[in-house]
Amino acid sequence: MRNIRILFQFSLLILSAQTFASEESHTMPSCGAASTYAFLRLHGHDVNVVEVEGWYDDELLSLSELRRVMFDHGISTKAVKIVEPNGRTVITPAILYVTVSKQKEIGHFVVLERADSESAWIIDASLPETRARTEVTWEQLRSRWSGECLVLDDDRNLLHQPLLTGVLLLVALALLGSLSFRRTKKVSAVVPSILLVSFSFGAVGCGRGQMADVPGESGQLHGQVLECEEPTIDLGVVRVDDSTIEQNFVVKSIADHPLRIQDIWLSCCGTVSSSHDSLLARTIQPGESFTVSVPLRTHIVGETQNKMKITPDSGNTITLELNAVISKSPVIVPVRISANAGQAIEVPLKVSHVRRFSEPPLELDDVEAQMLSPFTISGVSSKSDPYPSYPKQESSPRFDELTLGLSVDDLPIGTHEFPISLKVKGWPEPFETTIEVYVKHAFEPLERRLFLGVVEPESKKPFQIRFMKTLDESGLVVETEGPLECGIDDDLRSLSGECSVPAQSGRFEGAVVLSFHEDVHPKLRIPVTGIVKSTGNMGDRPPFPEGGN
Repeated sequence: MRNIRILFQFSLLILSAQTFASEESHTMPSCGAASTYAFLRLHGHDVNVVEVEGWYDDELLSLSELRRVMFDHGISTKAVKIVEPNGRTVITPAILYVTVSKQKEIGHFVVLERADSESAWIIDASLPETRARTEVTWEQLRSRWSGECLVLDDDRNLLHQPLLTGVLLLVALALLGSLSFRRTKKVSAVVPSILLVSFSFGAVGCGRGQMADVPGESGQLHGQVLECEEPTIDLGVVRVDDSTIEQNFVVKSIADHPLRIQDIWLSCCGTVSSSHDSLLARTIQPGESFTVSVPLRTHIVGETQNKMKITPDSGNTITLELNAVISKSPVIVPVRISANAGQAIEVPLKVSHVRRFSEPPLELDDVEAQMLSPFTISGVSSKSDPYPSYPKQESSPRFDELTLGLSVDDLPIGTHEFPISLKVKGWPEPFETTIEVYVKHAFEPLERRLFLGVVEPESKKPFQIRFMKTLDESGLVVETEGPLECGIDDDLRSLSGECSVPAQSGRFEGAVVLSFHEDVHPKLRIPVTGIVKSTGNMGDRPPFPEGGN
């Protein structure tokens, strides 16, 4: 028997060097069909990729679906969960379900060809031949794989292996011949036990390791073994925003023997989520109930559905269904604008709503003045279009957008925040947002305060104030406060001046004040400060903004 196992493993080693790319005239198969093809070839089955791809009529597959299709074609497999995947515990070859994104919403089937303590060799037969085989570290593999896999069920496939079956038959016949002189009673007692040992020994070739394996199927092999009193739940119209709805279903085992859950499949994401990993490793006793949570994506507006299929190791799959009609709340987008001082400020406030076609269009309720204070409505415009991510049909969801033009008279220079509340028809509570207005001078200085630093008493200290845009020299008056003299530079982008430092020690302050013709813009006052202190020969130090480096 040991020689048979060595021969079998050696044949796998030779086969692992072969390629698993499809014929050049054929397009690359889906990951489920490609993994089935590579898996069967590694186990010595004479199949081609075109044949295997014809077994599947859907590209959205689960491990349960792969197991069912292979069983229909005479190949029995079982789902197992490796508790701590590493080079000593994995079963090879095996079909793995790995996640493409860390959110575990997009999956992909690959084949684990072989492994050692440091690396695992992955075959992705859906790729071209040159990129089909990849070596990865265990850390990389565990980050995308939680331990569920599909392996060959040797207990059921034993009689499909001609070489092994022939050897077992020869052993049985030899034993029968050697024991022919004994009483029939003894022979009937010995031969079944020997055959049982032989079959059990043959199953060892599947692999080894600590795993949550699927027990042998006995008792109710077919029929209903799981039941749910309410397998379909309709939530009706649910108003949500960006949250996820979850509904608990209570499932009970009605089998007369312990069960293991082999596979849990969700129609919205194609595989079991991480929250159900513990269920896959549990043994469900007869009469025991367990709870599963079915999520419902809320990014869809209108009718939405999610199905969960729970497949036990024996018996039929049970299907749970969650239905709802998703309705969204209107959204008021916060506003942050900047404006020049001395001018009327216009604020576009947008209210948007993704609604079902049967819902009324977005419309404001009567607006109370205090809810918009200090703003007044200067205009209202609206539009309604089919929602972009849906097919352009008459019954498709609509995207409504309502724009309010709000205006306010002159605000002081600085940052102002205004909480705003609006009432929308059909919604009992008002919707709130914040309008933030940054009011700046039309001629914004780069230095709003100028600190000259520590200066010698009775010295002359030059300074410069720069602006973000060119100054309008006509009608512009530059005035100073304190011991300052200042004028406009030739480039009209800065002011240069000189400070006559006082003789008295301590802090001093002055200011440069800009006045504009006919008060088109408000006066702009820029404080200039410094500290008088005798420090010997300090040299000339350039001024810098107060609080700077």
